[in-house]
Parts: sequence; structure tokens; C-alpha cells
Amino acid sequence: MTTLVLIDDEPLIKKGLRYCIDWEANDIKIIGEASNGEEGYKLALSKKPDIIITDIKMPIMDGILMSKKIKTVLPNTKILLLSGYDDKEYLLAAIENKIDGYIFKESSADIILESVLKLQKELHKNTEKYEIEESKSELVSSNYNVLYQHTINEFFNNELSFHSFIHQAELLEINFSKNDYYTPLLLLCENLVDSNKINQTFFYLSNYQFFICKSKDKYIRALVKTDDINFFISKLSTSLNTLFVSLIGKNKIKIDQSPSFFNKSKKYETSLFWFKIGTNVFLEDLSTTKKLEVIELLEIEDKILSSYKTQSPDFFLNLDEHFQLCSNNLLDLEVYKKSISRIITPILRDQKKFEELDFTLNLIKTMSNPFEVFDLMKKQCNLMQQHSQNRMILRVLNYINKNYSGPISLDTLANEGGISQTYLCKLFKDEIGLTITEYIRKIRISNAKKLLEDTNQRVNEIAYKVGYQNYKSFSSCFLKETNTNPRAYRKSILKNNNTIK
Repeated sequence: MTTLVLIDDEPLIKKGLRYCIDWEANDIKIIGEASNGEEGYKLALSKKPDIIITDIKMPIMDGILMSKKIKTVLPNTKILLLSGYDDKEYLLAAIENKIDGYIFKESSADIILESVLKLQKELHKNTEKYEIEESKSELVSSNYNVLYQHTINEFFNNELSFHSFIHQAELLEINFSKNDYYTPLLLLCENLVDSNKINQTFFYLSNYQFFICKSKDKYIRALVKTDDINFFISKLSTSLNTLFVSLIGKNKIKIDQSPSFFNKSKKYETSLFWFKIGTNVFLEDLSTTKKLEVIELLEIEDKILSSYKTQSPDFFLNLDEHFQLCSNNLLDLEVYKKSISRIITPILRDQKKFEELDFTLNLIKTMSNPFEVFDLMKKQCNLMQQHSQNRMILRVLNYINKNYSGPISLDTLANEGGISQTYLCKLFKDEIGLTITEYIRKIRISNAKKLLEDTNQRVNEIAYKVGYQNYKSFSSCFLKETNTNPRAYRKSILKNNNTIK
């Protein structure tokens, strides 16, 4: 029968391990328990168990140190680390100290039993060397993706020294040569791509040697050993079914130079947003691109604000031109954010939205890419335009209702609304559902009907009072609105009134 010891400082964990799994049915017997690393070490020496399940984080002595000491004395004892911490350092320490397995506390009883049964099977192997290599291989393979990605990410982000990287690469059997040269890439994906899909795609391109670092944002950092980087990127794009903006290092570099390159490339990351998806940009292209002159930028800002004040339909076109000109000239993100702030400040002040102004300016400061800033500006302006349009239409309607009895020109209404005649006509039809001429006619005829019903005024007098200079024009408009002429309408009203009496 295989003997088993449980070591954990949490009583509930030990109780769960003891009673939630039918050990005896699998020819396994629990022969002892301990609550910390020191007790566990003494218990292991006295009981000499076949298998130990132990926590990592324990008082007095942690599971890694305890396991290392036990392995020195009892090299054939199998040790299964049980942890609630998904941490690369524990995995590497487990591999380095020839520990036989690593699972998480959140694992089901079936997974824990399966891991123990694997160790039970290994106990029947013949040589110690085979056991060590087999357990190391099992531990590496079951956690390889996590370990690989952590190691590469830390190294590329300059969080891991080259010496430590070499050491971990050897443990993980990462194949590279100090003397090999690689092309560094910074890829901006059109869409966020699942990291597993990226890994699978890179591995699919097995003719290339590569190292990739997948960050939490849209950027993928990679080193690729190839003589035709453009062909590689096209293959990668096809395989992932997406397009990239690709920042390519001017020169090939050795792997120990990669942290420096990727650190340097960070200042160009926001610049990649200015390039069209599917383009390749060499590092030297970014460093030599002409910046937008301050005076040019201020002129564009004035043009945008002027189109806002006049409620010109070109307002959003000017806003988009601002974005495009900035992108084409690689305006720095911080400068672009300040420019947008200068544009939106007078607009929100004009709307008397002072609290919203403070919030918007602070929000712009926190944004990390120009698309976010541009989208925020467009959303704000859409809301403001809608509010402004409502105010303009109300002013125009109010003017018509007060002045329908006299001549009303389109020029007068446009001036009242503060917008161009063309834009007023379009906006009025969109908002009211009638043309300006149709609306004025409805207002005039509506008032004419009241006068015909409630007064004895002559029809020609009524026509003049509601804005018509002659009976013919009045009669024609009245007919369009009521399907009858003014005199016939008055007669029908009088007849109805007499009938009621």
C-alpha cells in the first residue's frame, strides 16, 4: 500500500483532502498530518512516506524549503505541491528542487487524486535518474505556457536580468543562442487577439525561431529569426486572420539587446495608431517624420471653433481633418490631448457646462491613445450639436409663430438661427418633418381658419392678416391645406352652427 502524508496550515484543507477522496479504494493510506514546514520535515523523517501533499505558504518553514530538505534525505519520496498562488516563481522553484508535481488548491478532488495516482505509478519506476527526469518533464510540460510567457514577458520588459533569463531558459529548455541575430517587432493588432491563438499561430509557423511577449494591451512584442520579415508578417497576418501595424527594428539584434529595444520602442507605441492597418514601419521612419508646426495646429483649432460658432455643417469634417492631419504628421499624443482640450473648453463654456468641462478635461488626461480622445470629442460634440440644434429650431419656430403675418425670408430665419440657409433647411426638415415653406403655410392657414370661424372679417382682410398679399395666393394655399377654398370653408362652418342651433 502507498503511504501518504498531508502538510498544510489550514485544518479545513487537510480535512477536505482526507475525507473528500477515497484513498483506500486506490490502495493509498494516510499515515500522518502536519501544520507547518518544520513539523512536516520531522514527520517525513520519522514516517518516510511514499508521497507528500504539501502547501507552499506555511509558517516557520515554507513548502519549497521543506521539500528541498526532504528530498536531500528521502530522494525517492514523491512531493506534490498544493498552492493557492498562481505564481511563476513557485513553479520554477519546484522544477529546480526536483519536486514532482504542482496543483492548485482550487483543483477538484478528481484532479488531486489523478496527480497522486501519477506519482504512485512513478514509484514503481526503476532508477532515480528516470524518476527525476520524468517528474521534471511532467511538471514543465503541464505548466509550460505559463512559465514560458512569464519568463519572456519579464525579460522583454526589463524585469529580469539576462543571467536570470539564461538560468530559467535552461530549466524550461528554451532553445536560443547568444550569438544569434533576431528581427525585433512591435505589432499593433486591429482587434485584440487571444494570447493562446497567438501562441498557436507562431508555433504553426515552425520554420521560424521566435520569442513573443503578449501584453495586456493590443501590442505584441516579438523577436523573429528570419531573412524576410515582411513575408513572415504577411504569413502571420493570414494565419491570425487579422492585420497589424508593424514597427520593425532598423537592425537585427541579439537576444540580450531586446529589453533595450522594447524599452526604446515604448515611446513610439502611440505613434503606431497614426498608421493605417496593414503597414510596416521601420524604426528609422518614425524618428525622421516631420512634426506638425504649432502655428499650423492653432490655425486648425481656430477653423474648428469658427465652424462650431457658425453651426456650419463642416464642423465634424473639420474635426476629422484635425485628427487626420495630426496622424499624418505624427503629432505626439500629449500634444494632441492638449489641442483637443483647447477646442472643447470654449465649446463647453459656451454651453455653460462647467462641471462637465472639468470632468472631460481630467478624463482626457488619463487617456492612453488618440482614438479614445477623438471618440470622446465626437461624442461630446454630437450631444452639444443636438442641444444646439434644438435651441436653433426653437428660435426659428418662435420667430415664425410671432411674425407669420408679415413677409418671412429664408435669410432672416437663417440669421435668427445663426446658421447657413442650406443647413437650416436640412435641419428643419429633419427635426420638424416639414419644409420651412410647408410649416409657414400651416401656421398661416391655421390662424386663417380661426379668423374665418370666429369673426365677420372679409376674406381679403383675413388673407392680409395671415401674411398673404392677395386673395389668389391665399386661396391656393388654403386649398392645399384643407381641400376647399376660404369662402366655402366659412359657409360650411356657418351651416354647421345653424344646424346645431
